[in-house]
Amino acid sequence: MLGRITQSHANEHACPVADGLDQSDCLVLSIAATMAAPEWSVEIYTDAAGEISLMIIPPNVDDAFGPTLIVHKVALTFHLDQFHWDEYGSLGNYINRDEVQDAMNGALRSVLAAPRRGTTLH
Repeated sequence: MLGRITQSHANEHACPVADGLDQSDCLVLSIAATMAAPEWSVEIYTDAAGEISLMIIPPNVDDAFGPTLIVHKVALTFHLDQFHWDEYGSLGNYINRDEVQDAMNGALRSVLAAPRRGTTLH
């Protein structure tokens, strides 16, 4: 079995945290992503404005495995986005963590069940 990589990236800017996932959100969603796609990595990222996002990244950051999924929160709304083949798009907005977790798990199940496309050059 491949090893899991969970990383946290923080930007050094001193800005108050206005939005973003909290520690509990990150923990629950990270565990769910790890269980759904054990070969994928999960990274917690804090941007310059202090917003915390969770990124679920395919093995080798290879688009052939599927999109990078991004979970973030603005005010009280959870957002699930994807970045795939140089295109960024929304997969939906959700009012609670359970809903975004279900959507994230569904997206991962769908990607893992699909046949793989050709490998990209990085």
